[in-house]
Amino acid sequence: MRSLKMAAVLRFLSSPRLILAGAVAALLLVPAAASAQGSGASPTAIREAEQRFEEGKTLFSQRKYADARLKFEQACAVHRTVNCPKNLGLAEFELGQYVEATTHLREFLQGIRVSGPAAAGLDADGVALIQKKYNEAFLRCGHLEVTAPAGASIVVEGRNLGTAPLRDTVDVPAGEHTVEAHTDAGILRQKVTVAQGEVAPVRLTDPNAGARVKVDGDSQRPDRPGHSSARTVTLVSLYGVAVLAAGAGIGLTLHAEARKGDADDRRGDLPSNGCTGVSSARCDDLRSLRDTYDTDKRWATVAFIGAGVFAAAATATFFLWPNTVSNERPAGKTTGRTAEGGVKGRVVPMLAPGLGGVGYAGTF
Repeated sequence: MRSLKMAAVLRFLSSPRLILAGAVAALLLVPAAASAQGSGASPTAIREAEQRFEEGKTLFSQRKYADARLKFEQACAVHRTVNCPKNLGLAEFELGQYVEATTHLREFLQGIRVSGPAAAGLDADGVALIQKKYNEAFLRCGHLEVTAPAGASIVVEGRNLGTAPLRDTVDVPAGEHTVEAHTDAGILRQKVTVAQGEVAPVRLTDPNAGARVKVDGDSQRPDRPGHSSARTVTLVSLYGVAVLAAGAGIGLTLHAEARKGDADDRRGDLPSNGCTGVSSARCDDLRSLRDTYDTDKRWATVAFIGAGVFAAAATATFFLWPNTVSNERPAGKTTGRTAEGGVKGRVVPMLAPGLGGVGYAGTF
């Protein structure tokens, strides 16, 4: 019975997963002081950091990876050693934080290429295990290879990653990302979608120097300051004319109704046969009131039609006025735009006797 129990224990301890987990845990047992880098911390602060580091190792061995990572982070903020990125990266890998793990494990591997594995207390097998973890983390996230003008600040989703040229690729979750290069001349911006394990190139270069935003998507170039203001002026003008025309139509209608009331009063004072075949001052006054009523009604109708036409033109302008300008376009393809990126045509109101509407004028 004892031999059967011993065999079961040996099989359990020899499982590949536990062997790998034990090997990783062993890598964390390297004394932090053996690989210390220079820091400005006081001896007391360094001792406290080393204590946090040891607490992190214990928590890691207990599979309390989130708590372990926090201890490592606290320790490394005060006293960063060669093993700091290694321990952080291994904890992040176990937490499924593959972007952070990739960045930290890369930092560690680059560091020991300079200082040598012995500085981190590792042998060749230990380095190979870290390399394996790095490769696995690398394949579980995306990577951006950013090219930008020298000295530009590189920002991804609000995170400032330093100035160009960047030393390494930018590790990001798989999916769509917005990359910006902040230069003295303006902001260069590009949207990119990257898959797991993919290295996507991002070229934030602008041969035509100028203060403008270069965008792959739906952004307007600020080097065309008249673009937005012209649209606003056109909208305000069209809606303003529409309001004035509607006001004129209402005024004329009220005036016509007043003349109609006066005409009805005059008609009540006349004989039953009215002004048929009769010429008198009162009849002439009645005819004048009727003519004024007819004229006001006609012009009121014209005013209301004009108000509708200009309101429709303003609405069409609001929806049809181009809001985007493509910055990169194959030569010769200028359908709907000028070669400089401007609109070739424009929405215009059309008004004629008995006809109202909008049209699109331009070169085709």
